Amino acid sequence: MNTIKYLQFEKGHQTLFLRTVKNASFSTWNKFAEFFNVNRSMVFLYLSEKSKLPYKSYLRLLRKSNIDPKPFCFRIISSNDYGVAEIPTTYTDDLAWFVGILLGDGHIDDYNYQVTIAFHSVLESSYLKKVKALIERLFKKGVSENTSKRSKASYLRLNSKIVVDFLATECGIPTGKRIRTSNNRIPEVILNNPSLLRSCICGIFDSEGGLHSRHHKAARICIYNKCPVLLESVQSALLKLGYHVQLKVNCVKLGRTSEIIRFFEEIKPQNNYKLIKYNEWRKSGRVPSTAEVERYLIGEHKVEASYGSVSVVEN
Repeated sequence: MNTIKYLQFEKGHQTLFLRTVKNASFSTWNKFAEFFNVNRSMVFLYLSEKSKLPYKSYLRLLRKSNIDPKPFCFRIISSNDYGVAEIPTTYTDDLAWFVGILLGDGHIDDYNYQVTIAFHSVLESSYLKKVKALIERLFKKGVSENTSKRSKASYLRLNSKIVVDFLATECGIPTGKRIRTSNNRIPEVILNNPSLLRSCICGIFDSEGGLHSRHHKAARICIYNKCPVLLESVQSALLKLGYHVQLKVNCVKLGRTSEIIRFFEEIKPQNNYKLIKYNEWRKSGRVPSTAEVERYLIGEHKVEASYGSVSVVEN
């Protein structure tokens, strides 16, 4: 049975447990997060008790801190509340899109058997819903959703050992921190299939890409990442698809106007706030800033009605 255990603490006890562990064994929350193998935003979700602590992580923290667990009241619950996952039998455009999303904003934890994808809680709220539907469509299993108001971050999490094993073994996506991992790249099976490759690039752009002003009415596409291996893989993929690109230290750039238009028509990005930027650029020649789009999305800034009529082509 594909079961993962979590702790349901009494109100306030998970926060108290984590603070007690931190005070006993870690000088800062950054060091705590590094040991816990999550980012600070995820730590604060645990601290706010918006996310349940995996039982295996609880045991690991106990061993590290050697604190007395008796003051903390909890019960153990199972991940089967979200159903049992199924594994895709073949590569599809949906799976390639998901792989691209994971390569961009995803994290695979092979200790707690958890897949996590991060989103901007304002800019990407509608995109999050698409990705949630994609995951449930691919793996036939529900996912949990959490939002941290402190950092404007939202997270989707899928808990499944067989999915983690599939992504790591069959798809070749590295687990844990991937920045310096030599195999953090687009899988060969995707790279050699133009349709799958377009879908994968869609996922990477949805996660890591952006449309920015260049000069006058010109724009450029940038796909950012801290992993040089992944950037080289993205460059190779776009060259393979016939685009003219530049590889920089922290991004891949595409600047020809005709190819930017082709990119949005052919790759079909699904992240709505990036489509808002693109549609306004095509209409007026000006790329709105990310801050402008965010103000529009939270209703604090008046933008032309055409911003709301974004045409999204489903993958």
